Amino acid sequence: MSSEEDRLNLEPESNLRSHCGVVAHLQLLETGEVRLILDDVCSQTNDSPTVWEFHWPFTRHDFPGKEFLACELSAKQLAEIGLNLVSRLTALTTKKQQ
Repeated sequence: MSSEEDRLNLEPESNLRSHCGVVAHLQLLETGEVRLILDDVCSQTNDSPTVWEFHWPFTRHDFPGKEFLACELSAKQLAEIGLNLVSRLTALTTKKQQ
């Protein structure tokens, strides 16, 4: 297997999961744009940390629909999405540890 194939292996290593996370979803708008929505989710039980419940809206951003759906966003747009996701996951993780 190449290093890229190793990196793309998304098989779960264990059943251990954080009790908080971020869910991403899309909304197709009548304007032709696509709205990317990131919401915080949390598990209410230690027994099943992969059963999520909506916790808090985090952010949303509208993108040109054709560009988004064709995966043709700019490097800056992709970096902003990634930064939002990583910063929110960091905030949720460090909040739980405090």
